[in-house]
This record gives sequence, C-alpha cells and structure tokens, in this order.
Amino acid sequence: MTRFLAVAVPLTLLLASATAAPAVAAPSKPVKSQPTVGTLGTAQMSGGNGLFGVTYTLANSSGMLANTTIVRAEYSVTRYNVDTNRSLLPKAGEKLLILHLRIQNPKPSDQYFSRAVIPFSTVAADGKTRDHNDNQRLASSHEPIATSLKPGQKFPDEILAAGIVPAAGPVPKLILNFGRKGTSEQVTRFALGAAPNVVKPLAAPDADPADPSGATARTEVPATIGATYPLGAYDWQIGSIAYVPGPIGTKSPGANNRFLVVTVILTNQTWKSLYTKYFADASLATDDDEKTKTFAYFKGKRDEVADGRSLDPGESATFRLAFTVPQNAAGKKLKIAEVLDNSSNVSRALLFDLSAIK
Repeated sequence: MTRFLAVAVPLTLLLASATAAPAVAAPSKPVKSQPTVGTLGTAQMSGGNGLFGVTYTLANSSGMLANTTIVRAEYSVTRYNVDTNRSLLPKAGEKLLILHLRIQNPKPSDQYFSRAVIPFSTVAADGKTRDHNDNQRLASSHEPIATSLKPGQKFPDEILAAGIVPAAGPVPKLILNFGRKGTSEQVTRFALGAAPNVVKPLAAPDADPADPSGATARTEVPATIGATYPLGAYDWQIGSIAYVPGPIGTKSPGANNRFLVVTVILTNQTWKSLYTKYFADASLATDDDEKTKTFAYFKGKRDEVADGRSLDPGESATFRLAFTVPQNAAGKKLKIAEVLDNSSNVSRALLFDLSAIK
C-alpha cells in the first residue's frame, strides 16, 4: 500500500504537466522611431574661396566659361548708370557695392556675353543675401553688354558690376554665382575686408564718422551752401538761402509772414532725359519749435511757378523752393532730399544749419 501511494503521486504530477497549455510569449511593443533633432533647410551650395587679383576660370551649369579677375571693389553713394535707360539710385539707408572685373574668353570657340556676364550675390551686415544679376557694363560704355569674344579675347575695358546694399556696416561676403572649372563647386565666395579682398571705403562727408572703417554711409549729410552733392539722379548745389518779403509773382506769404527761399541748381547726371517737376522732399524747422514740409516751387529767375521741365543728360536748371515763415521766427535747420520715384522713396538728405541766415 505504501508502495502504491508512493507511485501515484508522481503519476498525478505527470498527468497535470502533460495536460497544461503551453506558455505563449507576450507580444513585444513596436519601437517608435525617434524624431531627428536638427534644423530643416537647404545645404549651402558647394563653392571655393576666392581672392582679388587672382584669375579663375569660372563655369556655370549652361557651359559658359569666363576667365575672371576681381580687380577691386568699392562702396559708393553716387548713382550708378547701367545704360541709357536705367540707373541704380540708392535710397536713404542704402549704398552701392561696385565691382571692377576683367574677363576673358578661355574657350577654343567664340562665346557670346550678355549684360549679366557674372551674376553675383552679397551677404551684408544684416545677414541677408541679395542677388545682383543685371547691372553690368563696360566702364567705357553707356550701353548694355551684348557681344561675342573670340578664343582668348578679353573685354577691352573693365566690366563694372553694381548692387544695392544697406547703408549700415560692411558687406562681409561676396558670392560669384559661377564655380571654378574642374571642380564640383557651384559658386566662388570672397570674404571681404582683409587683404587682398579690401573694399575701398566711403570718404567724407558721405562716410558716417561713427564707423571708422568707412563702410557705413550717412543718411543725413551736413552740407554747405555752394558745394555739390550727388543725391539721386541729380547732382545738387544749393546756390543760396535767403529771406524774401514777398510776394513772388502772384504768390504772397500772407500778413506778418515772409518767404525763406532756397535756390537749388540741379544737374541731370543720368544718361537719359528726365522730366523734372516735384523733385524735392524738404522740411524746415524754425526757432519757435515748429516744422513744415510745405513749400512752393518757382522758376530760377522768373517769378513764375515752376510746373516742370525736361532736362537732357548733363543739363542743369535752377529752381527756387519758398517756405512761408512768420516775421518773428527764423529758420533753424533745413533738411532736403531728392524724390526718387512715385512710391515715396527718397535719397539721403542734405542738412543745412540756418542759424547764420538773417
């Protein structure tokens, strides 16, 4: 009996083990992919670093080749005439970067060059990239570039290429939108500022004295009577500033008032005829803490209202701007700029101290 019981127990355990359901592994949870940490965007175009004075054989994606040398570069506030139909006129808060290039055809066949010979871009002190693609001409020509060069032939003169950039601060980077032949480069970059890639600075009175590098252009220039200043399309000279009791022709300043008359000599420095009418954006501050932007245009010598006239390239004309001021007040400061277009854009301004005008 004892032996039977000893055998029965292990049989029961075996039967229970045989009839139990097999163990099933728990399903594993799917692993979620982790987001990529970083910034989405476009990678910088591949490019090489260039130096002024060194000639590079540059190529673009269409197969054009150009042996290109940047001879020098300069900042400017004077209008840049592209051709007989178009000029770049820097607005208040702008200046120009002008490149001087030498270009040769390195191909064994003729090659045609148009006005955008070497498109370029700039990165200014504000960090923004600006494209400048259609403002190139021969230094000795008034016409757009449109010519073929034979194998090995050079342009007979420097090519000027200009772009409008901010008035404040230097332009630290220049990008020619051609890569060097024989490389995978798409552009050629020039770090500006250190030799040999030095940009000629602005000079007084155009340069802001707060920036000793000469890279910042004044938006308001202290001016003197009799001096000439390039603003927009015109060179400006203030011939005189004087009080006139009036009337001027049929215009009267009114009781207890007088005119402050500003004589302006304009010279058209573009390569096309311009119709000159409402050309001035001016404001007069008086010593009684008042300010006015209201004035009348008169002809230079006739006491007639100036209703506009055409000026040919290089031609000058005299106008008078008449502000009405009280007899017991005097002009303190005059600010005057050129109206550049119909969108209220104006040039940098000339500032005149009127304290000596009696």
